[in-house]
Amino acid sequence: FLFLRNIEEIEVSKVSSISVATSSFQMDSLWKATVNGLDEGIRSKRKHIVNGDVRTFQMEIELIDYSNNVQHDQWIIATGAQPNPDDPKLQKYAEQYRLRVLGDLNFPNYPHFPRIIVTNYQENEEPNDFKGRLFSTFSLPETTCLSVHLNGTWAQSSDRARLLIEKDDLPDMDHQKLNWNRHILLEFLPDLHCKLLEEIIKLQNYKKIDFKNCISKFWPFPLSTHSHPKYVFSYGCKVLQCMIQSENLFQLINSDDHFYQHSQKVYFSDENNNIDILFKCLSIDNIKDFYKLLRINWSSLVRAKNESLKLMIGKLPIWPVRSNPLMEDQSLNFVPVSIGYILPNEFKMYRTKSKKFFLNTTDKVDDKILKYLNATHHEIHDYAFIDVELPEKNDQEYVDFLDSVLENATSEDGCKITKDLKNYPFPNAFTDKLMPISKLFNYEDIVFRTVFGGDSNVFLHFNLVKHKSKLLNIGFNDKLNSETFKICALEIEELQEMNPPPDIRHRGFVLVDHFYNVMNYELIDRIPFVPISKILDKPYKKYYNHSQFLDCFKNIVLPEYKGVAWSQKALIAEDVIPPQDVLDKYPSLGKPSDRTVIKHLKFLRNKIIDDEWINDWNDWKETFVSNVFEVYEWLEKECKESKKIASGIVMNLSKDFKDEPLFLNFGKSQDPFDTENWVSASNLVLNVEPSENKYINPRLAKYYGMLKSADVKEVKAPNFKIQVREHDQSSINKEFLLKNLSNQVNSFHDVVFNVKGEKIWASQNVLAASSNVFNEKFTSGECIINIDYVPDSIRILLHYLYGQNIDDAIHNHPNTTNHTSKFEPYPYGELLALANDYELDHLKELMELKLSRMVNSSNVKDIKILANYLNASQLEEYCKDNKNL
Repeated sequence: FLFLRNIEEIEVSKVSSISVATSSFQMDSLWKATVNGLDEGIRSKRKHIVNGDVRTFQMEIELIDYSNNVQHDQWIIATGAQPNPDDPKLQKYAEQYRLRVLGDLNFPNYPHFPRIIVTNYQENEEPNDFKGRLFSTFSLPETTCLSVHLNGTWAQSSDRARLLIEKDDLPDMDHQKLNWNRHILLEFLPDLHCKLLEEIIKLQNYKKIDFKNCISKFWPFPLSTHSHPKYVFSYGCKVLQCMIQSENLFQLINSDDHFYQHSQKVYFSDENNNIDILFKCLSIDNIKDFYKLLRINWSSLVRAKNESLKLMIGKLPIWPVRSNPLMEDQSLNFVPVSIGYILPNEFKMYRTKSKKFFLNTTDKVDDKILKYLNATHHEIHDYAFIDVELPEKNDQEYVDFLDSVLENATSEDGCKITKDLKNYPFPNAFTDKLMPISKLFNYEDIVFRTVFGGDSNVFLHFNLVKHKSKLLNIGFNDKLNSETFKICALEIEELQEMNPPPDIRHRGFVLVDHFYNVMNYELIDRIPFVPISKILDKPYKKYYNHSQFLDCFKNIVLPEYKGVAWSQKALIAEDVIPPQDVLDKYPSLGKPSDRTVIKHLKFLRNKIIDDEWINDWNDWKETFVSNVFEVYEWLEKECKESKKIASGIVMNLSKDFKDEPLFLNFGKSQDPFDTENWVSASNLVLNVEPSENKYINPRLAKYYGMLKSADVKEVKAPNFKIQVREHDQSSINKEFLLKNLSNQVNSFHDVVFNVKGEKIWASQNVLAASSNVFNEKFTSGECIINIDYVPDSIRILLHYLYGQNIDDAIHNHPNTTNHTSKFEPYPYGELLALANDYELDHLKELMELKLSRMVNSSNVKDIKILANYLNASQLEEYCKDNKNL
């Protein structure tokens, strides 16, 4: 009805009753609409349309329903026409289907022009309740949800639907019809819409209507919560382009009637351009809705490939600003994409000193839209080192910010980020103090936690420790090494000098325990962090006094060197003694220097004139003497090392010992506290006799190297060596005796053996020395011995008694005459008998052994009888036990 040009009243009725008699019927009205208040000017605008001319007018429509309820609607209408499109195909299509008329009245009943109508503004209807529709004189099935109805000369199908299909690739698509309808929608109606808005603003300015903030109310976009066709957003963008380009529109806008007071929330440039003015007329809801609509329809926007539209959207202050609660003066909620920057969505921001705006992104849709709009990606490095305002004290937001920076420091640019963080202040775990990363330690390390105390401010914030692999490169102290160990040692030193905590010794113990695994001790040998023995038992207790709990390696000695240095150095505590592999690696660790040992010796010497010392040590003299001689032992060992000699130790000892009585040389008394027993090097001479002056007691004299290096004089024998040739008297005697035995015509023989007619001479002295039986015979004067044995057996016996090996003697006297013997087997049986006769036990045992090796099944009985006869008990037992025979 709105778009029926010539109709001013329309009614729908029903027949309620019919009179047959009178042939009449009663009509009841169901609905009636009347256009009221029309004058000739409005009637003319409705009926006559000129190409290029846009006409606007108001119309009041009275509606009466079947219950006789009356409703008055006031409409503002804009109508217009334009020449045919320039596109030849569209021109041909329009002519073919008579879709356009250029002012000819030949078609009075056909609307030859596109139209647009704005919603009514009756007082009892909220603008959001109105949902615009598409019309082609009469309403069509599609709802646009705009604030206006759109009427056009659409190219329709039989069902009056599917006018603006959004997909171009459907199989039965009529592209000419679709292109015509898109032309109406996107090329003609947007300009008409803009003209209508101008008319509404005029009416508002002249107070003819009460539509304050009318631009917001007639914003050419549907609510994002309403379901709408996607082409509606494209239409709205076209209208928006027309609005921004309409100078007439902006000349009509005034701040009092059209502006919202939200400039603090929306970005406006200093230029006060058309976009700024337009968006000052919009509510925050309008802006939020536009952003939501953009998210819903962005894909169709991309497909349109409209660069001017893309550029326009990028300039609109519709994009949500990323919230940063730390920015107290940040009130802006929406900015244009063109001036905003993108940071990774998960990146935690911090307070900035720059005026940059960072765009909020919630998901991949936002990311794609911003990419399409060519939004600027802001480098994290620039943000962290140019934009961020560093705090003076730590807060959780700063921790989260650093966490994000390190989390994103993964690329090549990430290396630069990490490197430049070296000069950044970092939070610690327990206070709000910020510190350089090089001053912070890993709480997870037991040494750091013990040395600095569990709640110290030197520990990196726990949330950042996970990035330790990156922070190591800029100085973070993650693990114990030579550098961090030295820092820990200095911390222990400082604590001890100030007000030592109760657990200072435990801290030192833990540090030393780990020191042996990581350190080159020369780097920290002067830093006191090593637990020591504070007191010693008697008699040292009174003279060994160290008030501190810890000392440096330079000032301590191992317990094994107690005797040579206890007066000069502290003893390392028993529970932190270095393992052997450490001592092997660092031989000087815990070992006193020669100078220290000499000072200790002087200390001991000087105390012997101290009555209090003598009284305290009177019962410990042996301990005192042991200390002194331990020093001498030490110096002796050191002097023997060629390395020490090469470095001039001789000169040093000579200088230190020469004029001082540092040598305990026991003389008349054995009292170590007797000063007479202590002498200088000049009062000692090596190798003098006890009766001579300067004699050195053997207990001291054995330390020859030390004494010589102290320049003690020495009596030396003449440098002449008496030569003594090699001489073996026993061999000479043996050789001489055997030679004489072989020479039977010899004046030295004085005893003869008569053996089966042969005379064999020998010496009584030799035989008597070997056998008591011979000794008794010769003592009684018997010098002729008659014997019934084989002669060679006697010769073998004599050679054995003269010192020859028995095997050699037997070998030299073989049985060449095949003597028979009553003591077989020969010659072992006869030699066994001779050994038995003359009580030669060794020879007897040798023969028993020889005969045992000759026992077999055929002779075991005879040898057993022989053994029994000659009292050879071992041989007899052997024959009995030989069960295999």
